[in-house]
Amino acid sequence: MLSNLRHLLGLLLMIGLVGLLPNIGAKAQMGKNISKSEGVINISKGIKSVQQARQDWTIQCQGCHGVKAKGFESGTPRMNGQVSKFLGLEGGRAYLAQVPGVANAPLSNARLANVMNWTLVEFDPKHIPADSAPYTAEEIGLLRKTPLFLDSADVRQNILSQME
Repeated sequence: MLSNLRHLLGLLLMIGLVGLLPNIGAKAQMGKNISKSEGVINISKGIKSVQQARQDWTIQCQGCHGVKAKGFESGTPRMNGQVSKFLGLEGGRAYLAQVPGVANAPLSNARLANVMNWTLVEFDPKHIPADSAPYTAEEIGLLRKTPLFLDSADVRQNILSQME
């Protein structure tokens, strides 16, 4: 148990989320909902290597989404402050793994799950639902079998309409 706690704290330290830990205690003392932080902790368990995730992001994702995942006006969607919202919407979790750039990335299922989990925590920890489970290699493998192509923009718009 102590070993698992040390591993989790080490992982949180590596991804720069230790600053959230004092807030968790403060919110609990004030009786406020701490579910967002619980979601970050859950998803963080799926990050097997921060270094590998950053490298994969840089090589596979950053070219289209930008260094800080803010997207581009040319049509590449913003992820920063947005991407984790999809986890709480019907079809949103699957969508994230089925968009062409993800489903066809030249990464193993395990590495893709790793970079997906890292992306959620790195660029949108605020919106991770408390009950979110990390992506697994098995889940990514299944979702990649049905990638979105021409319909990805329509699927995205249908999912986003749930936010309105």
